[in-house]
Amino acid sequence: TLGYDGDLPNRTARQERIILCYRNELRTFLLKELKAAGEPLTTRQLAERICQTEGKDFHDRRLLNDVVKRASKALRQMRSHAMVKKTGIRTDGTALWEPAP
Repeated sequence: TLGYDGDLPNRTARQERIILCYRNELRTFLLKELKAAGEPLTTRQLAERICQTEGKDFHDRRLLNDVVKRASKALRQMRSHAMVKKTGIRTDGTALWEPAP
């Protein structure tokens, strides 16, 4: 607005960023869920569990896609630190994750 005090009708409001997890909270949650599952899980399954735990609607595609993207990045970083491993890829192209031994 650069100091303008009048009404700006064409200006759209910016949405607030949704903070789902704080530092290392997402990694801790993902590792705990993978260990508790006892079988490899997809990133989407983990994202749905995050939404359910946070009390969010996991049927909201926009929210779920955002959580999948964040969880996927966290899992890739955890794989580079040997915390989790990718056990394979299903026929539809989704990765399966499990905790590293």
